[in-house]
This record gives sequence, C-alpha cells and structure tokens, in this order.
Amino acid sequence: MMSLVFDGAAKQHKFFQNRRPFQPVFSGRPKQALPRASLPPTRNMALEVDLDDLYDFMYAITSDVVHFNPLVIIRNAWGETKERLQHSVDNFDRYYADFCQTYSLFFLCEFARAFSFELSFSSEYLVSIGKLEEGLTEKLRWPEAVTFEEMNIDGPSEVLRLLMKMLAKPSSGEVA
Repeated sequence: MMSLVFDGAAKQHKFFQNRRPFQPVFSGRPKQALPRASLPPTRNMALEVDLDDLYDFMYAITSDVVHFNPLVIIRNAWGETKERLQHSVDNFDRYYADFCQTYSLFFLCEFARAFSFELSFSSEYLVSIGKLEEGLTEKLRWPEAVTFEEMNIDGPSEVLRLLMKMLAKPSSGEVA
C-alpha cells in the first residue's frame, strides 16, 4: 500500500515540478525499502471460489467508469432528444444511483452470508439481511452493464419481465 503512495507522490512531484513549481506538494520518500505483498491476481482468486462471473461483470463496469472509455462518453450524450445530442453526466445519473444501491446491498448480503459464522452475527441481524435479500430478489430489474435504452432498443415490457421472472422461479417441491 505504501509503495503505491510513494509511487504516486513521485509522479505528482515530477508533474508539479514541470507545471507548477511554486506549488508545494508531498514528495516524501520511504525511509526503508517497503516489503511487497505477493498476492495472486484478483481474478485468479475469484476463479478459485467460483465468483469469476461476478468479478468480470463488476470489473468491466467499474473499470469503464474510472478509466477512459468511449462508451462512457457516449452514455453522456444519450438522452431523451434524438434531434440533438446533449452531453451531460446527468443523462445516466438514475442508472448509476440504482447501480450503487442495488449492488451495494447485494455485496452487503453476500458478505453477511459468507462471514456470518466467523463474525458471530446475531439472528436479528441475519433476519434483516434476509429482508434485504428478499427486496433484491423481488426487484424486477437490476442495472445491466449495457442497457437496452442506451442501445436505442425497446427492452422487454414489464409484463414480459414479470412472466420471465415467474417462469424462472422453481415450482413448489423443487429446490432452488
């Protein structure tokens, strides 16, 4: 972690030295060599526990948002009017709010289930997690990486989504 800090500080120092030499910036150096952790790549860890689909989906979306990607720029131009493109980060603000709310709850529930024994969660807490999971399960649509709307394609109607959801539920007697 600290090696990342000092690496960033060195790059920052060089930039400001060339562009704004009057501005003081942190440019400290480590007092001693910092040990480097040798963890396997995150995707390999996800594969090991059969979570590669989750990792790939989340990595694709979050990486696109924090690094330059023409698709994110195009999303900023997507809007209600077809006559003229209006670039604005507001065009997808509801999507990103829904994305954050949905997947933060999803990760909280997954975390609570995975570590409930080790962290000795109370039964009341696990009941509340169950209610959050029910809410997520009942939600008709979770934010996708690429939406029908941004592709200017009519997506499935709400009725069709409901039917698809009902067909996907196991009938009584079947195990989910």
